[in-house]
Amino acid sequence: MSEKAGQISTRQWQRFALALKKFAQEKNWSQLSQVNSQIGYALRRTQLPDFNESEQEAMARRMVAQTHKEVIAELIQAKEALSLEMEQFKGAQDGLAAYQLVSSSGEDE
Repeated sequence: MSEKAGQISTRQWQRFALALKKFAQEKNWSQLSQVNSQIGYALRRTQLPDFNESEQEAMARRMVAQTHKEVIAELIQAKEALSLEMEQFKGAQDGLAAYQLVSSSGEDE
């Protein structure tokens, strides 16, 4: 069975979803960004006037949208956790510097 030119198969949408999950879990940001760009390109193709998709393809596209939403939520959560960790690190760094200053000033006596 041949697809019309420009069609995006159910299998391709599924590969997009799997790639999103895989690269997000691996924290492979460059590959994740590439997949995101490819999805954007594919979505723009679905907006063309002569683009027709089956119900199965539409369901697969919605599945990718849901996966994309979940990955974005995970990334936001990871960003917030990293921000908190960085704030804790900065606080500890200031405390360590103060301790070292006090400690080194006592060594001269």
